[in-house]
Amino acid sequence: MDRTPVTSSNLASIGYDPAVQILQVEFNNGRVYNYFRVPPDKFEAIMAADSCGKYLNAEIKPNHQVEEVRLDDAAHYLAMNQQQLDADGVIVGVSRQALNKVGNELHFLRYFYEQAGQAFGPADGDVHAGIVEMYEDRHGWQAPSGYRHWIETEE
Repeated sequence: MDRTPVTSSNLASIGYDPAVQILQVEFNNGRVYNYFRVPPDKFEAIMAADSCGKYLNAEIKPNHQVEEVRLDDAAHYLAMNQQQLDADGVIVGVSRQALNKVGNELHFLRYFYEQAGQAFGPADGDVHAGIVEMYEDRHGWQAPSGYRHWIETEE
């Protein structure tokens, strides 16, 4: 995701993807965070604010799910940074659409792995459907179709 440098004592740059409503914030310490389901008007407001940091603390942090972007994570790279591919949208003969699909699936699998066993006890028979629903609620997009069958079959 392309980010625009900002003048701030705490923030280095801010980016936004309106297709999935993700606000991406890079802090001066180098950490990068994605804030989910941020409407376009909030992106416009933070970019126009006298203090981007104060706006982030008052309007974004308390109202939106957040996830640190692990810069060593291939899933995040594929899911969030396709625009860094070449002008034809192809890298080693793979289309942006294919990379996006793989990136979203890797992102979901990493989320699934992190949540397994934390949100549900081992005796709970609805583990898969619950994690799929949690993922979709948090990120605002559907889990890959290969995993959605858990919702239909376990309900």
